[in-house]
Amino acid sequence: MNRRTRTALGALAGGALLLAIGGALWLTLKPAADLSGRYGSQGQIRLSSGAVINATHSIQFSDGRFYAMSRQGDVLVETSGHIEHASDDRYLLRVDSGEVTRLRAEIDNALLFNLLYGRHKGAVIHLEPLHGCLYARETRQLYCAGGS
Repeated sequence: MNRRTRTALGALAGGALLLAIGGALWLTLKPAADLSGRYGSQGQIRLSSGAVINATHSIQFSDGRFYAMSRQGDVLVETSGHIEHASDDRYLLRVDSGEVTRLRAEIDNALLFNLLYGRHKGAVIHLEPLHGCLYARETRQLYCAGGS
C-alpha cells in the first residue's frame, strides 16, 4: 500500500469512528419529544390504617414537558417540569414546580411522603413502562394512554 492509500484509509476509518461516536451520543441524548399525549389512571388506595381512598392520576406530555395532577382522597397534587430520555423506553421527569392542596391531618404517612416528594423543585421521578402503561417509581403513580 502506498502512502496516499494509507492516508485515505486512515481518514475513512477516522470518519467512521466519529460517525459511530456521534450515533451513540445521539441515541444516548435522544430528546424526550417522542413522549406526548395524555395518560392517566384511577382506582383506590388502601392506607396503612386500613381506610380506602379514591385516587386519580393524570399527566400530559407535550414538547418535552409534563404537567401532572393527582387526586388522592382530599389531597390534590399539581406538578410540572421537563422530560429527559433515560434509556430505551425509560424517562426521567425533572420537577420544576409543584403544589399540594387540602392536606389533612389524618393522611397516611407513606402516601404523604410520595406526594410531597413529587412536588419539590429538582426532584427526579423515574418513569418506566409497566404492562403497557407508565409507572412513576418514586411517587408510585401509574399512567395509561387514554386514561383519565
